[in-house]
Amino acid sequence: MKNAQKEQEPFVFEPEEEEHKSVNPTVLLVGISQKPEGILRYEGTGGYSDLVIEKDNYVIGSAAECDGRIPSATVSRRHAKISKKGAVFFIEDLNSSNGTRVGGELLNYKTGMSLQKNDVVMFADEKFRFI
Repeated sequence: MKNAQKEQEPFVFEPEEEEHKSVNPTVLLVGISQKPEGILRYEGTGGYSDLVIEKDNYVIGSAAECDGRIPSATVSRRHAKISKKGAVFFIEDLNSSNGTRVGGELLNYKTGMSLQKNDVVMFADEKFRFI
């Protein structure tokens, strides 16, 4: 028996039509996703995540149900709350055991303080920077 082998021809793709360029291309005017307006960037040594503030009332604490979770033994279950009023963010302590500080100043219970860009915020001994 003879083994007849066919020589294979190389495949060449030749489009039937040229690609048409649109004279008036569609432009997306609205962003696909909005950049969050407030971020608490973690600067401590515990390896925790940054907190992205995407709600007008954002609760921070060690409890799983908090919007921003810091699973540290020194952070209270419901430690602090950040509220957004207009374009301004305010932070208040929720009667935490180890306190909340902004720029080194200890916050009194339920006394709000506005946050400025680059403020250092301490939840107990966990350091964040508001950006």
